[in-house]
Amino acid sequence: MMKGGDVLYIRPLEEGDIKTVREILAQGAPFVASYNNYIYWMLGKYFPSTCLVAEKNGQIIGYIGALLSMEKQKIFVWQIAVKSNERGQQIGRRLLENIVTAAKKMGIDELEIAIDDENIICRCMVKKLVQDLEGTITEKEKYRGEGFRETVYCVFIGKNQ
Repeated sequence: MMKGGDVLYIRPLEEGDIKTVREILAQGAPFVASYNNYIYWMLGKYFPSTCLVAEKNGQIIGYIGALLSMEKQKIFVWQIAVKSNERGQQIGRRLLENIVTAAKKMGIDELEIAIDDENIICRCMVKKLVQDLEGTITEKEKYRGEGFRETVYCVFIGKNQ
């Protein structure tokens, strides 16, 4: 539940959601970027358990895009964004919790997540969730270029947690 009895509903990304998701991503600049419709169409079509939207009162207010890598037995969390007037209500955390749940159902105990170096709020949210799950988080590598300065973190969530 959310403030005022609002219910947060998290579901797979659908083609009809793309315009709104891209608008939400644009509000998250400079920490996330919106790409073309085709990217989000592919994500929704081929990664429905890890590309999700958060909905409240029939309106999309958040998005998470994550990709499964079977070769690495990990899920890579690529984008998290929440509508600007809905921030501070743990919507991003709820979206990420759903990715952790999906990972566990797939038998995956590691996530990787890229976070812009200046996005302190996202980094703190991820670290707090990992702490609450009694997992671990370590810095894996840094990416610098093309307007991005991100750090990739490796998150171990454990199969039995």
